[in-house]
Amino acid sequence: MNNNQYNNMPNYQSNQQYNQNPPYNPQYNNQQRNYNKQPNQYNLNNNQANKNIVNRAYKKKNPIISYLLSFFIVGLGYLYIDKARDFLLVLIINMILVLTNTYVTDALSAILWIYTIFDVYSKTGLYNEGKEIPDL
Repeated sequence: MNNNQYNNMPNYQSNQQYNQNPPYNPQYNNQQRNYNKQPNQYNLNNNQANKNIVNRAYKKKNPIISYLLSFFIVGLGYLYIDKARDFLLVLIINMILVLTNTYVTDALSAILWIYTIFDVYSKTGLYNEGKEIPDL
């Protein structure tokens, strides 16, 4: 480098200047830029108007289909409305009740079956409204 290039370079007197924060420049400040101008659809706390509404990408589900699925296989309607944990819970409880094979457990199994049919039907309505679905 020649002397002209050295004269154009900034003159640093000490190492303290290297440790200081650079002056505020909004063009290079990544923290204050808003790269995502659209609200995040998967953020559950993003909705300010109604706290009961869950922001999620979903297709509306037919309540009759969820009703029929639960009619043929106990709790299958829960799987249809994306509640796999509830489906597994109901299915395991029902299998235990059926395998013990007494009159009492058969009656409890029938009560559980009827309960899940109507519960899935009502929770499909909540799903379609975008509301949070409570667990079993």
